[in-house]
Amino acid sequence: MNRTLPILLAVLLSRCASGPPGTSYPGTDLVLYTKVASPEAQVVAQEATEFLTDLGDYLHLQVPPGSLLRIYHYPNRWGLWWHLNRAVPSFRWRRGVCYEIEEAYVVTLSGNPGRRKFRNTLRHELTHYLVAAHFCDVPPWIDEGLSQVMASGPPFPHLEEDLLEKAQREARRVKEQGCLQLLRVPPGKKLSPSQYDTACAITYHLLTRCSSSPPTDLIRFLEATRSGVPPEQTFSESWGLSMEEACRETVARSESGVR
Repeated sequence: MNRTLPILLAVLLSRCASGPPGTSYPGTDLVLYTKVASPEAQVVAQEATEFLTDLGDYLHLQVPPGSLLRIYHYPNRWGLWWHLNRAVPSFRWRRGVCYEIEEAYVVTLSGNPGRRKFRNTLRHELTHYLVAAHFCDVPPWIDEGLSQVMASGPPFPHLEEDLLEKAQREARRVKEQGCLQLLRVPPGKKLSPSQYDTACAITYHLLTRCSSSPPTDLIRFLEATRSGVPPEQTFSESWGLSMEEACRETVARSESGVR
């Protein structure tokens, strides 16, 4: 067997994936890079732009100008893997990533733009982008929880049935103590699979627990989060209840089957 062939292939793939893929499609709020046909690319760019507009309206956050966001769409996981392996190696096994470079934010993902999984991943990463563009040191539980809830798309906030069932099932399993552990995960740290699902459950509960405007409490929390302040204090002052109470309510809601 010729052992040089796999090495040559790896080098070629690496070169192909090291920069933006395909053709650029500039828009008002973003620039999309993709190899799909122009009509399909225009649909992806339009859907991304509309989602950012809807999300910005819901969160009362301004969507930055297009030059700040680049979306790299690869046709398959190999192209995505090679790109991430060069750009952000620690994220190379993910199916979608939002990361920051010197002059912009990059959202990169792969797959068929017509599939639900692709659209959910795109909305998830765009949520990370909009939050990162406005706030620093975001706690991982709310960063991931919010992105999961927003990934279901408008009307905000809602979760697709299977995603909600998965999140509530995990909340029932870990109980209050498992939920409380979320508050101890520092910014920049990755959540475990269990914490990821539990974060979705409590975020969804916080955004839907009462008739008051949820984004107000959420934005207050994101603005107040900073080093040196106990996370329990920031949580209670922002949301109007303690993390213990929020976890208790989340578990009770999951056990009752309330959507």
